[in-house]
Amino acid sequence: MPELRQVHAHLIKSNLISSFSALSAKPLAFHSIVRSLSSQSEKQHLSLVLYSKILSFLDDLRGIELLLPSVLKVCGILLAFDEGLQIHGQILKGCLQDDPFVANSLLRMYLDWGQLELAGQVLDKMPNRDVISWSSMISGCVKVGDINLARKLFDEMPDKDRC
Repeated sequence: MPELRQVHAHLIKSNLISSFSALSAKPLAFHSIVRSLSSQSEKQHLSLVLYSKILSFLDDLRGIELLLPSVLKVCGILLAFDEGLQIHGQILKGCLQDDPFVANSLLRMYLDWGQLELAGQVLDKMPNRDVISWSSMISGCVKVGDINLARKLFDEMPDKDRC
């Protein structure tokens, strides 16, 4: 509860809302707030608190895909395993895994955790892998020292010579 009060105080101080009853609005209204909190290292955890509060006011998951890249990034940075796995479940429940921004953010979260196998599963299920997907996976392999897999993925990557 103290974290929720911190988020509330931050929102009021920033003149963004006057009370949490405003959270009944669509997630789009809170996209910039969640994104802002996720980019401030000392307040990143608050983006997860706010995301959770937003979900509690929603009847369905429509619109949360706008919030997911920011909260998945925070889960990766903070090594928030439980929260990240819960969000992955929400992505599957909401059938949002085919959204390229969501899929690439999910891939990045698993790579930040050093979970190449889970990241590979996300990559394999992506209907449209782009240069970001491939580059993220390759750099994740290099980061954990799996140079052979990085090379294999580079060789499989279809658009390596395009700008």
